[in-house]
Amino acid sequence: MSVSAVPDSSVVLIDLSSVARTGFKGADTPHWLVAQGLTIPDVPNRAVIQADGSLLARLSAGEFLLLGRPEGGPGLVETLDAAWSWEAEAGLCFPLPRRDSHAWFHLRGPAVPAMMAKLCGVDLRRHVFADGAVAQTSVARLNGIVIRQGDDFHLLADSASAEYLRACVVDAMAEFVPAA
Repeated sequence: MSVSAVPDSSVVLIDLSSVARTGFKGADTPHWLVAQGLTIPDVPNRAVIQADGSLLARLSAGEFLLLGRPEGGPGLVETLDAAWSWEAEAGLCFPLPRRDSHAWFHLRGPAVPAMMAKLCGVDLRRHVFADGAVAQTSVARLNGIVIRQGDDFHLLADSASAEYLRACVVDAMAEFVPAA
């Protein structure tokens, strides 16, 4: 896990790409996740915190993304990955190995919505983009997923473009560094 911030910075960028995450997709996925003990969002583009501290985002009627706990350690991600198999009575529910496909950045600080306005067309201010909101949008010209969790944000994008995205975010952060 690497952290990019300047002392007294209004934005902190934490690379959580080494933390576990997974996904599942298919018409029976909501039923299978509930049977595994998860609380699922009622509608797409919403996220809810799970009992172990992980975050489950519903991306569509049958597609879900589960972000593991940033502090690490085994949790729901590993439990679900182990529970799923062709013989597990999961029906039309298939794994999407998001750890292999998506870089994961965590953004925190009071200036994140203003900083992200430089990279993304979605208004991330609290009165527009509430806690648990999910946006599947373009971020720095990449397809990305932005999730609000309290005052923090999760940003996921194609792992092959992680260095580019990180450079774009760090460049956008520069405006929010206090003058010396």
